Amino acid sequence: MLEDSRSLLMEVVSGRREELGPRNPLTLHSISTLSQVLQEQGRAAEAEPLAREALATSTELLGSKHPDTLGFGADLARCLVELGRLPEAEEAAREVEAGRRTMHGDEHRETRQASRQLANVLVQQEKHGDAEALVRAELEAGREKEGSRHPSTLSALSTMREVLVEQGKLTEAEPLMREELLASREARGARHAQTLVLLSNLAQLLHSQGRLREAELLYREDLDASRQVHGDAHPDTLVAVSNLAQLLSEQGNFGEARPLAREAAALSHTLFGATDLRSLTLRALSDGLDEQMKEGAAAAPPPLAAAARGAEHELARGAIAARRGLSAAWRMGGKLWSEDQLGLAGMVAC
Repeated sequence: MLEDSRSLLMEVVSGRREELGPRNPLTLHSISTLSQVLQEQGRAAEAEPLAREALATSTELLGSKHPDTLGFGADLARCLVELGRLPEAEEAAREVEAGRRTMHGDEHRETRQASRQLANVLVQQEKHGDAEALVRAELEAGREKEGSRHPSTLSALSTMREVLVEQGKLTEAEPLMREELLASREARGARHAQTLVLLSNLAQLLHSQGRLREAELLYREDLDASRQVHGDAHPDTLVAVSNLAQLLSEQGNFGEARPLAREAAALSHTLFGATDLRSLTLRALSDGLDEQMKEGAAAAPPPLAAAARGAEHELARGAIAARRGLSAAWRMGGKLWSEDQLGLAGMVAC
């Protein structure tokens, strides 16, 4: 369908260039639409010159603050994001956001849309401090105008939670995580895969703060639900098993942690192979628990245990952020393993 649309639009653009001229507004809108279709097809490199042509010509004819020009600027920013050229995308998004704010004011729908685009570009560059004010304003406006359960408000809520976690503002992030989880339970159900991701993320936040009993209850809920939803041999179930095994080992509950660690190590071996870092780490946990049981020791937990609780920011950064692979975490299914869980601070997301 998109291929057919592309072919048709190429004919339309060619015809309008010839009949109306390359500077006619109808021609420019056709060029922009073709650029968008190419982006949707994953052909951003082909889309970019078209997006730039529409923006440059509109700027010359109509001015930089004209609604059409700003729309073309937003299209170019999206294209640059697809190409991974985030600083250029940020520059384009800032121009659009400033133009729409000047034209429409702070509360207008198009201004808020431009603010969201700019915030997302900032988040993708891990400029969370710069993004926070924009996202906070969008969340507050969404609650007031559309309501707390509107999709755009929930999207802002999710982004705000991520921004706060990445800055180590865990106390402020926690109620947002709880609200996001509750909304997912209501909209999708308690056993939906995305609800379980949010449940796991909240548990990891509590775990990182040393609130082990609260985290344990959520980890157990996550594991039970993951087994029901995904089965025993799914990557998300593996994350749930390993999370609970780790926490129990930190609590000194080696008897219950041991079979879970063995299960996790065996499943990781099956899913990823014996030499995969996840498999090696889980095998180390399992072997460490075996030694604990043999010695009857109640010493420090084995290798998979989290770093010192005083380093809660770094643990939380890796463990909790749930969008776009921005944090340094290992993704399995929809869930995340932190650097500390893997014992490798500084590794890049895979």
